[in-house]
Amino acid sequence: MFMKEKLGINIPDEYIKRLATAASPLDEGIKIAAELISAMKPQVQGVHIMALGLEEHIPEILNKVSEQQEASCAGAEDIRSVLKEILIRS
Repeated sequence: MFMKEKLGINIPDEYIKRLATAASPLDEGIKIAAELISAMKPQVQGVHIMALGLEEHIPEILNKVSEQQEASCAGAEDIRSVLKEILIRS
């Protein structure tokens, strides 16, 4: 909530809810990051990951992206629509 309320960064409520209700917010954040990267991958040449003091988790994010590429990506269109919403509001 800090980034949304104090810095004005647009974070969809869906992600805030997922993080707030997760048994492990860190694991859920890693999962969300991987989902977003997977959704963007066909449309971009690369991503810049800012882990804000949690850089040791970047390999885990990238491993999850790789796993998601191998598995069926159900719901990818939903993630793309959220990304479009973020970009439009930015």
